[in-house]
Amino acid sequence: MPDIFHGSRRLPAVEPGAQHRDPLNTLGVTRRRGGKSRISARRRRWIELVGVVNAIVPMWHSRRLWIAQVEAWVYSEPGLAACAEMHIRPEVVVRIAIALARFADGATGRNCAAANATIAAMAGCSASLVTRVRNKLLAPAGLAVEACRGSGGGGRPNKASVWHLIPSSAVAQPAVSDLPTLPPGGGLSPVRDQSPRARTRAEKCTRGSAQRRRRQAPRPLAVQKLAAGLIARSVGLERVHPGQVCDALSQSGLDLAHWSAGQLATALDADMRQRGISWPDRISRPGAFLAVRLRRLPARPDVADHTPAPPRHEPRSSRPAVASSTVRRAALDQIRSQVAAAAAVWRPRMQTV
Repeated sequence: MPDIFHGSRRLPAVEPGAQHRDPLNTLGVTRRRGGKSRISARRRRWIELVGVVNAIVPMWHSRRLWIAQVEAWVYSEPGLAACAEMHIRPEVVVRIAIALARFADGATGRNCAAANATIAAMAGCSASLVTRVRNKLLAPAGLAVEACRGSGGGGRPNKASVWHLIPSSAVAQPAVSDLPTLPPGGGLSPVRDQSPRARTRAEKCTRGSAQRRRRQAPRPLAVQKLAAGLIARSVGLERVHPGQVCDALSQSGLDLAHWSAGQLATALDADMRQRGISWPDRISRPGAFLAVRLRRLPARPDVADHTPAPPRHEPRSSRPAVASSTVRRAALDQIRSQVAAAAAVWRPRMQTV
């Protein structure tokens, strides 16, 4: 290929990239974007200001429900008659309603301020047809209300009309759910009841619920008293929940009706002495520890062992012993005599001064 640009002043083509980007041009784009955002914010404030209506004007429940209500009205007898009178096809009205709903607030259906040309481009019709559908069909049917008429021309900027899309009480509410539709098969899990894992999970859930129901029932009072006595006579069980001790006693297999707290403590000490171990000072898992120790005891206590063991922790009163009335009276008399002797010594000295 001949070099036709040899010796000319034409600059070589440069691919657009970060290193060849003009910083001034980038700054201009940023400023234009900031200006557009400020214009959009001002336009939004103007729409909300002029779109204020009376509180009795209803709000739609959702965008899908309003579109379904419009479609139900269009294909009803009054809707078909109105469309025939205006020479408008019902499917065109539905397309225009869908385009209008896209520009309304999703939560309320208010502040739809899209221009007729914008709606016409989305619906595939003319702008005059959008105006006729708004004013001659949706508004008389009670499906839309005009909050502010648009303005423009004469050198002033064009402002679109502000419409509120509302539900009509004359049209029956269609059965449309706002929740997402279920997948094919009804949304059921592909794992059926025949799956081994499904049966295992069901059994675990059944056992867990049964255990929760059992735990909610109050424990027998005799078992609670027996657990309280065993806690008072044992080291390391002071801070354990009494329910854990009750569960250990209930699951130990002992005939608790023939056992007392003293007999349990004595039997536990004898079993540990026979094994050559001692009771630990600190127990990390008291419930499990006590359950293992209780399973080594016989179902009923030995008849010869009928003397209950004294509690290991005798309750000590922090208050000192109260003296008798005679001792207190003698101490008060001694204090009064000492005060009188001191007063007799210091009173003449104070008078001379």
